[in-house]
Amino acid sequence: MSRIIKRLSALLVTLLAMFMVAPTAMADMNGIDVSGWQPANITRQVQADFAVVKVTQNTGSVNTVWRAQAQGALDTGKKLGLYHYAGGNNATDEANHFINHARSYVNRAILVLDWESYQNSAWGNGNWVREFVQRIHTLTGVWPMVYVQASGIWQIPSDVRARCGLWVAQYASNAATGWQTRPWKYGAYGEAMRQYTPNGRLPGYNGPLDLNVFRGEA
Repeated sequence: MSRIIKRLSALLVTLLAMFMVAPTAMADMNGIDVSGWQPANITRQVQADFAVVKVTQNTGSVNTVWRAQAQGALDTGKKLGLYHYAGGNNATDEANHFINHARSYVNRAILVLDWESYQNSAWGNGNWVREFVQRIHTLTGVWPMVYVQASGIWQIPSDVRARCGLWVAQYASNAATGWQTRPWKYGAYGEAMRQYTPNGRLPGYNGPLDLNVFRGEA
């Protein structure tokens, strides 16, 4: 148990540093994640504590509005995250592609691997995840978070979990909802962050949003 506590404590300090808040500020934070499906000004329109923006996918795809979305988050006082959507090609090449675009935001944003089954030919291969996060660390000196659905956590190797915070997606339903302070199964997986709906509804945007809570006490 003491090893688990020490590991979670170290993870919390790392995540709080990446979110650019003092270690004493251990409150939960509410945030959105966005991609090219949302408008360039989405992070200016919606009030949130943080925004996580899709930058790249596979080895060639780029969200054409990611810089506007990222800068909008910073300009409006939000904490920022940037993510790469895994496509299942060579993990090192995908990590290089991500950092080639996101490098100027390293140490201003958390970095995230989005590990999903859709359009990901490496789904089920934990070694791919390990290679990707290790390459990110080599390039930047920081360990990225890993986004994964609850049913896919088993794919994330234990050594990766020890270094990288988990961002877990699990929904009680797809019903429209606003912010939730304690979503269904909150903290059940020791996750650093939880995505609890793909159908969030917030003032400032007339459409569905992914809603998340960063667990300040994780």
